[in-house]
Amino acid sequence: MNMSILKQLFLLCLAMFYAISPAKAQRGIEDGSIFGHGKDSIDCLLNIGMTRELVKKNDFKKAYLPWKMAFSSCPKAQISLYNDGAKILHEMLKTEQDSLKRIGYLNELSDLYDKNILYKKELSRFLTNPIREDLLLAVKAYDYLHYAGNALDIKQAYKYCKDAVCKMDKNDPAFYLMCDWMVIDSIMYKNDSGFKNEFINDFITAAYISENARKKAQTSTQSLWENTLSRIYQIAKDCGLDSYESIADWYKRTNEQQQQDYEILKETIAIMKKFHYEKQPLFSELIEKAAASNDPELLNECAWSHYRNGEKEKCTTLLEKVFAQNNSMIEKSNLAYETAKIFYQEKDLPLAKKYAQLAIEQNEHNGEAYILLARIYASQPDWSENPILNKCTYFLIIDKLQQAKRMDLRTENEANELIRKYVTDTPQTNDLLFMNIKQGDQINIGGWINENIIIQ
Repeated sequence: MNMSILKQLFLLCLAMFYAISPAKAQRGIEDGSIFGHGKDSIDCLLNIGMTRELVKKNDFKKAYLPWKMAFSSCPKAQISLYNDGAKILHEMLKTEQDSLKRIGYLNELSDLYDKNILYKKELSRFLTNPIREDLLLAVKAYDYLHYAGNALDIKQAYKYCKDAVCKMDKNDPAFYLMCDWMVIDSIMYKNDSGFKNEFINDFITAAYISENARKKAQTSTQSLWENTLSRIYQIAKDCGLDSYESIADWYKRTNEQQQQDYEILKETIAIMKKFHYEKQPLFSELIEKAAASNDPELLNECAWSHYRNGEKEKCTTLLEKVFAQNNSMIEKSNLAYETAKIFYQEKDLPLAKKYAQLAIEQNEHNGEAYILLARIYASQPDWSENPILNKCTYFLIIDKLQQAKRMDLRTENEANELIRKYVTDTPQTNDLLFMNIKQGDQINIGGWINENIIIQ
């Protein structure tokens, strides 16, 4: 540290010392204050400043002693004590060869995470984002597993992971925690076959959390969650716990303890689908139970299960139930659009058309729904025995694309590209005249499409 800066800091601390001047100096850790009192408050501030400067220079070994002194005496002083401390201890663990010293550093690192959680309220007072206990517990588990080496206590590692999962924000979980948890579970199971039930429970929970995270993940983290899921399933397979009997037995035991728990239904359905057990009796039982819920996710699952079994009426009845629960026209429109996309992918064009039109009815500015409707019509434009009338379908298709541009500027580029593609398929003027059709006439595009269009 620059000597002039150090001198100024010292004088400032000295002034603070004389201002408070208690009869007996006390450390912050002892009396609950942030910096402590008297000489200890001066030492605390000096050690924090020294630590900061040394960490900036990446001189972690020299930073260790002043950091430890500051952290021991005033752990509520600044968040930098925790950020710097983590960097210092990680570096010491990476470079230290003495196994006993490594254990000591690892214990200090665990204590650092615990203290960060204990004093998170005080430490968060100047932070924009609050300190997240779940992430601290996840990192604690990760560091213990990867730094403990031969001193690893597998039961302690399992406890750290379990504690972290219990506190975890399931909308924003740590992907590495899921993998570590399953690795430890597999070791526990190999050492003790009586751990089987716990392992299956943990596996289903980890897979379900990870699958939901994958669905919500941004493009940049999609691959991380896909790899995480692959590892989780592979671990279960390697341990022979992916059988239908294992999952059915787990569900029976769990359901007896927590009847009508729809989260358990979701988890079990998701796992059975992953292992392609949809034809098993338990899957049908779960679908019937789920249909009685008011949970949109479960109702959607039931609807598509019925659809895959050829029960279209049951499917659409459940989808209507999902729509009825939503009061927002925008959200209904988005939901109808997503439903139409699925039917389109399934090549069920009449139902795809129905839900694309519903999306537009709920929100006339849903440009993507117009474009989807155009694609639906273009995938099967023939409705008549007359090829010229069939070509007139493309007037309707182009009209939908024009509407998309007018209603939603975000779709302009895609709509223009498709218009350029489809305009070449419209009938020639002479062909239309031969059919006694002229510009401005309205014709009906019949068949499954059944819409009117004015010839432009």
